[in-house]
Amino acid sequence: MHAPPVGTIARAALLAVALAVAAGCGRSGPTDPSGSTVPAERTVAQVPQPGGDCRFARGVTTCVATTIHVESTTHAEVSGCLAFDGTGFVPGRRTRTFQDEIRVTETTTTRRHGRQGAVFATSTTTRTEPLVSTLVADDCVAL
Repeated sequence: MHAPPVGTIARAALLAVALAVAAGCGRSGPTDPSGSTVPAERTVAQVPQPGGDCRFARGVTTCVATTIHVESTTHAEVSGCLAFDGTGFVPGRRTRTFQDEIRVTETTTTRRHGRQGAVFATSTTTRTEPLVSTLVADDCVAL
């Protein structure tokens, strides 16, 4: 029995490396709710890391991450009024502007196969809670 030529071994090794690289290049992460594919790097960044609030049961790791922040917004309420136009009172439009602060709590639950497996489900719930609403302007303008 004789050994294969050196060129054949080199070509086989090169082919094996090329196949391994090609297999890795076509991979992508799971699909998002719109059905488009999400790059694996983005998926990893969204997944809570072990050491957070994660539980393992029946072959599934469930991680829960909660963020809380306060948003400031304004809103206006419009009604009628009697405006003074210099000679007397006439129908008018009142606009009251309020500055609001709202607490926003977002809870993201991520489920993955096994302890380090692929993510197969992610959901986020958002809860808002009004904290304070302060009157900042009250204008009555004649129509």
